Amino acid sequence: MVRERIAQLQRVERALAALVDQCHSNTGQVHCPIVSLELAA
Repeated sequence: MVRERIAQLQRVERALAALVDQCHSNTGQVHCPIVSLELAA
């Protein structure tokens, strides 16, 4: 059970890291998937 949770959290960490990388790669007009997700909520 603990190992499953750790694996879940690691998947979330990788997904968030990918989103942060996308934010950093955009220049000019701000287009960040993290901000887009937050605004959609």
